[in-house]
Amino acid sequence: LSFPFVFGMEQEEQPREESWECDSNHALSITLVRGEEEHVFHPVFTYHTFGTQQVVHGYHGLRIDIRHDSSSLFIGLGVKWQEATPNATDALKLVREKLAGTGFTEDAQNFAAHVGEPFTPPGEPIDHFTHVQEDGNVREFVVLRGCFEDAEIRAYHRQMRLFALWFIEGASFINEDDPRWLLFMLFERTSEGRHHFLGYATVYRFLAFLDNERMRVSQFVILPPFQGQGHGARLLETIYHEAQRKSVYEVTVEDPTPAFARFRDTVEMRLLLHEKMAQGHYPTEADITAVRSRLKICKPQQIRLAEVLAFSTLDEQDEETCKTFRLRVKRRLLKRYQEDLSILSLGERKEKLDVLFREEEASYRRVVEALRRSRDVHL
Repeated sequence: LSFPFVFGMEQEEQPREESWECDSNHALSITLVRGEEEHVFHPVFTYHTFGTQQVVHGYHGLRIDIRHDSSSLFIGLGVKWQEATPNATDALKLVREKLAGTGFTEDAQNFAAHVGEPFTPPGEPIDHFTHVQEDGNVREFVVLRGCFEDAEIRAYHRQMRLFALWFIEGASFINEDDPRWLLFMLFERTSEGRHHFLGYATVYRFLAFLDNERMRVSQFVILPPFQGQGHGARLLETIYHEAQRKSVYEVTVEDPTPAFARFRDTVEMRLLLHEKMAQGHYPTEADITAVRSRLKICKPQQIRLAEVLAFSTLDEQDEETCKTFRLRVKRRLLKRYQEDLSILSLGERKEKLDVLFREEEASYRRVVEALRRSRDVHL
């Protein structure tokens, strides 16, 4: 391994830092190990481990390394520092607590022995696709689905569940004893049959309205080295296709961030465009209503997609058309935020509605731009 685990003071002389506080997001690094190849990145959130300020007290040169075998996700943990005060935060103890229940070691040789060991991830293959690289090489990817009734799925999920805390604000560990959870996992599969982990989603099944089953996307993570390559879109599309195969009523998302809401809009618009253009025509708002149940798109998303579609054909030089669109969106926003807006004066309400509209408009613009850059749809 290129970086051995060391516990305690680092022997190399390093320039002394002025502060005894370390940014925990910077101090902690995550590595996916694929034999000689390594992908190193940092978490976005560590408050759940080190407190809301995301600071580790009492160290100079603190480095916390969490290393995963890229297939089994077996973990190696190492901590080192240049100097520490007597009352320094016990960073190792805090990380150990988060790793409770996972397969991990603090011994470098033990971790090295696990790297590259034969491993077949649990789950049922439900999607397969390839990407042709610029050099002509073809990379193969597969999505596996598993149920939490399966002990192997529960154990494998424990190896990846920290990714949700590192990259999703407000995330927490799910109740793996609830059999209604599903796990969707994305891998790159090599010609030797090795599976290298890229990301995952947890999805909850529940009943509502006349015993109709719904699927709610709860946690969705594509690891940083593999973002921006279309993997997230394919994984979410696969979840929708699974809902279609299982005759689920609709797919919802739990508390999406603005970024995920845009991503979801883009994916659902892709599904709609593929559906209608396969029939030889550009979709209309009436088409969204007609295919919503078949594509498993929920009612609030039907309204958003209709607005995205209207925005995609909007002539921004036509003031009357733009005004009609603006009033349409504002009416929806007024209804959605009625309780919050009702406490404002008329002038404040108009100002706030205008801000909300501009945010929606900017979001729709980014969705349309993303779709226009896509190779397999035409907008």
